[in-house]
Parts: sequence; structure tokens; C-alpha cells
Amino acid sequence: MKTRFPLSAAALGVSLLISACSQPAEQNATTEILQEAAWRETMEIQGEVIAPEKTPVNVPGSGWAPRILEYIAQNGNAVKKGDLIARYRAPRSETELAKAELELERKELAREELERNDTKRRTEIHADQSKVNADLHLSERYSGADQQLFSRNKVLDTIQDQAFLKQKQGYLNWQLSQTSVRTQSDQALLRSQLESVTQKRDTEANALQQLEVRAPHDGFLMLEKNWSGMTPMVGATARPGDVIGNLPDLSHLVANFQIPEQRTFALQTGQTIEVRLMGSGKHVPLKVTRIGTTASPIGEKSPVKFIEVDAAFSAEHIQQMQLTPGQSLSGNLIFANKEKILTVPNIALKEENGQFFVFRIEQGKPVKTAVKLGLRGPTRSEITEGLRAGMQISLIPTTEQKEKSAS
Repeated sequence: MKTRFPLSAAALGVSLLISACSQPAEQNATTEILQEAAWRETMEIQGEVIAPEKTPVNVPGSGWAPRILEYIAQNGNAVKKGDLIARYRAPRSETELAKAELELERKELAREELERNDTKRRTEIHADQSKVNADLHLSERYSGADQQLFSRNKVLDTIQDQAFLKQKQGYLNWQLSQTSVRTQSDQALLRSQLESVTQKRDTEANALQQLEVRAPHDGFLMLEKNWSGMTPMVGATARPGDVIGNLPDLSHLVANFQIPEQRTFALQTGQTIEVRLMGSGKHVPLKVTRIGTTASPIGEKSPVKFIEVDAAFSAEHIQQMQLTPGQSLSGNLIFANKEKILTVPNIALKEENGQFFVFRIEQGKPVKTAVKLGLRGPTRSEITEGLRAGMQISLIPTTEQKEKSAS
């Protein structure tokens, strides 16, 4: 009786190696036989409800004087037109206003002092003029008198006094005119200073009247985040014109998604996104209405760039689903959903100067074949010309293809 021994592992390996070597080299390459079939490609994405149109809410006032936040409404709160959103304090404006009012009082006292000095100076000059005029009148009487009644020295002194008094009279007139000029100059300077201080006082007073922010219309308050991701907090300092937040237009809402740039080459407006509102289970099909033109990172530490994609809600969707900005969404973006079409894996496509090629297998050898593409997806693309069902194509370069590429 003969005993059958199992084939050893070494012998089995040699047998398989010989069998593999006896097959054509082309059959070792990964291939696919083309068939018309239903094609559906999707991608799961995450996003939120946003309002593209919104009214900005800014810190009130003008200039550079800082404001300190005393009150701020809760983020996401519903507000009515005229409701208080934020209230600020302006300590620097309060100080500057007090200084300006004190300076105005000082300028007013200076104006009164200037008027008193002018009056006093004019009174003194007028008094001197009256005395000079009286002396001159008396001197003129002596100068016309009979010289026989007075001594010759007395007559000469009177004539000399008359000449002096006329000179003094001219000097006093000049002093009076100079006093007017000087007073007018001092008054002009004081008026200029008063205008400057008054303008500053009015500016600070106006700033203190602009410390409240009220809702310009009905809506939901969406507070703005700063560079650290924080919304405005009580006690924080801000400058006039800084953005506090915004009031979205609730009649126009969209589903906003951030999609990695490398996965957006097949994106087209009009594609369907099956959107689900997180936490509610409500589903709604939407159409892509906007695709961003530039890619940017959404985090400081991530090098990945994303492109924004929007799908608009209808007025009925907004009302039925009670949508508000900030609600989280999940979506299923449908790149392709066709029946009985011919597709090839994207890995099989080769591009040269804008023309696409595949290598179809004919009699065991690869043949370079030009093709025209229809809809492109993340993993497969539609073939409209160049191939037909039943053909076999190569998915990865064979040895012969590599040699041709190298040559």
C-alpha cells in the first residue's frame, strides 16, 4: 500500500513561480473591461447656515478715542428694530470734555480781562488828551495876547509850551490808535483759541452722546469673532468703527460648506447637495449656487486650503425648517448620478497638452487611445468618445508604456 505525502511548501512555491512566468507580461498589469453601468459619485461635507447679506454693527462714534464695553446682547439673540445691542463708556472723552469746558471758562475770563484793560487804557489816554487840549487852549490864548502885558520870557515859554502840547497831542492820538490795533489783534487771537476749544468741546460732547448701539432692523445678532476666536466681552476696549457683529438678512439664507481644494476639480454649479439639518433630521435637496474662486486655510495651524460652496435655501425651506444663521449642516454632494454610461477610473487617464488618453489592451499589447471626457468625478470620469463597452484598458503603466514614456 502506497502512502501519499503532501506537496512540500518549497515545491509548491516553485510550481507557482513557474506558472506565473509562463503567462504573458501584459496580463500581469491591472486592467478593467469597460461596461455601461449606473454611475453615482458623492462626497460627505459639513457646513452651516449663513446669511450672505447682512447689516454690519459697529462701535459708535468717530475719531480714535477708545470705548469700554459696558453691555452687550447675547450672541444669536433675536432683536427688534431699536433694541439695545451694546453700550459703551468713553473715559478719555469725559476727561477731554471737562478739560475743554475748563479751558473755555479760562478763555472767557481772558476775554473779560482784555476788555477791562482796553477800557482802562482808553480812559487814561482820553484823560491825558483832555488835559493836553486844555493846556493847549490856554497856551493859544497866551500866544495871542498883547506882549506888553507880559514879560518877554513869559511869552517865549508860552510859545514853547504850545509846540510841546501839539506834539504830545499827536503822540496820544497815535497811542489811542495803537491801543485799538493791539486790542483787535488780541481779540482775534482769543476768538481763534475759543473756536478751537469750542470745537473740541463739541466733538467730545457729541462722542459722549454716541455710546449706544441699537438694532437698525429686526434680526438675529451674530457677534464678530476676533483673531483669537472670542466675541466682544464686557470690559473690552474698542475703537469707533470697529465691527461688533452683524444682523443677517433672514429672508436670504444659504448652506455654506468648506471643501478641500484638491477635491473640488469636479465641482459645478447646479450640482445637487442633499442637506440634513443637524439635530432635527430634516432633509432637503439643494442646488450649488456659488463656488468660491480662491482657496484659503480655515485654521492657522493647517496648511490645507478650502473653497467655499453655497447652496441657496428657498423661502419655503426657510419657513418650514425655521432656519437661522449658525445652524450646523451635513451634506451629501452628488457629483454624478447617471444611468448606463461609460466611465473609466481617473487613474487610467493620461493628459498631454490638454488632450486625454488611455491605454487599451489590444491583442495583449497596450495601444494609446485618445478619448473625450464628459462629466468628471473625484474617482471616475465619463467617456463620450474614443472607447466602447467591452474594451479592456490598463489602469497602471505596463513595462512597455514606461519604456515609451522614458524614450
